Amino acid sequence: MKNRNLIIALFVLVALNVISLGFLWYTNRHHIDRLPGRQSADANFELFREIDFTEEQERSFRRLSLEHRKSMRPKFMQMSELRSALFAGSERLSDEERDRLLNELSSLQRTADSLTYVHFRSVYQLCNPEQKRKMDVFIHQMVNRDRRGNTRPK
Repeated sequence: MKNRNLIIALFVLVALNVISLGFLWYTNRHHIDRLPGRQSADANFELFREIDFTEEQERSFRRLSLEHRKSMRPKFMQMSELRSALFAGSERLSDEERDRLLNELSSLQRTADSLTYVHFRSVYQLCNPEQKRKMDVFIHQMVNRDRRGNTRPK
């Protein structure tokens, strides 16, 4: 009798552990999909779905995106360093130093925007006429989103 109760208790505990792990896996999977680092992967998937790329177009797009990210990474690192210098020393900075940092930030942002524009022009060249129309709509929607993916009010 004692062994039977022990086996039943053990079975119930194992079942509860499996259910708990399944629940954690399910909720974490959805949480991970919303992390900032996953934003570009989500945007790529959304682009593939919206534009209906062929496999060849998708391979070309992935190559272009990798090149674009490699070229953008140093710009974002520099902008981050400049922002840190700007805000960390805001009380100690002279007006000239503040203006210099802001001008450098503006220049880097302009370069980043220009590189992004060139990237999307390259992606646009991969598309057929129907896909180009879809791409126009997609880019318009992406540009009018905030960082959380919500559409900005007009």
